Amino acid sequence: MTFVPPWIPPHPILLFVGQSPAKEEARLGRPFIGTDGQQLRKWVTQLGLDPDTDCAYTNVVQEYRGTFNYTPTSMEIKEAGKRIRGEVARGLFSPRAVVLLGAYAARTSFKGRMGRMHGQMKPGALLFPPVFACWHPGAYRNAISPEATRSKEADILEVIGKAIKIARGEGVPTVELPEYEEKEGVKLT
Repeated sequence: MTFVPPWIPPHPILLFVGQSPAKEEARLGRPFIGTDGQQLRKWVTQLGLDPDTDCAYTNVVQEYRGTFNYTPTSMEIKEAGKRIRGEVARGLFSPRAVVLLGAYAARTSFKGRMGRMHGQMKPGALLFPPVFACWHPGAYRNAISPEATRSKEADILEVIGKAIKIARGEGVPTVELPEYEEKEGVKLT
């Protein structure tokens, strides 16, 4: 097994979480730099972020297990969710939005099949930012026809685009507070 640590630039605004590192990531010791990672980086650049300075990357399973596309166990998925939430709470990551790529990463926060999870968003809570479930770039690469490839790419770009808007502070819901009214006989201390 080869441990592949998270990639964390000084001030990332977006965190991508994948399934597990592939052979290329294990060889170079950095997540999301293989074929699927390069596609993700292309999309991130296309959407206006720098994939090396604006984005952090990690995986549900952080070790390369010597097999392509290692499938995490339900316990590994559960533990990864706790680990990533803890890393954010402790300030190891400081993203303003999180994108969970693929079914195994998405299951750290959502339930169901990927087709139903894709596009879902959970608002941030306490110290954790909003979380999005998204197809993994491999789903785009493995689409069965040119039409399916274009459709999958559009779906992925839509979700990542929404996450980027929130990470930039655009499209964040605001709460309107009522005007302060002074009440006779009520003293604020």
